[in-house]
Amino acid sequence: MPKAEIGPAWREDADPWLSKQEAIAYTGRSARTIERAVVAGRLIAGGTRGKRAFRRSALDAWLAATLLLLFALLQLQLMCECPLIELVTG
Repeated sequence: MPKAEIGPAWREDADPWLSKQEAIAYTGRSARTIERAVVAGRLIAGGTRGKRAFRRSALDAWLAATLLLLFALLQLQLMCECPLIELVTG
């Protein structure tokens, strides 16, 4: 009996684990920013603090959530004409 083939969505290489250095290169964020996101529960990681690993899909979701929040803050700033972005980034 032949073995069932695993489709692309379920293959390990479809959503690979990335090292911390690979995650930094992939996201363009600093090690400190990534670590703060993990500690705050905004980014899911495997491993321990010194040896983190990240699924590419988790990094994508984290980046998307960050962009959505920034976009929402920009819209709110335009609506109320107040410097919300300065408060958040500042």
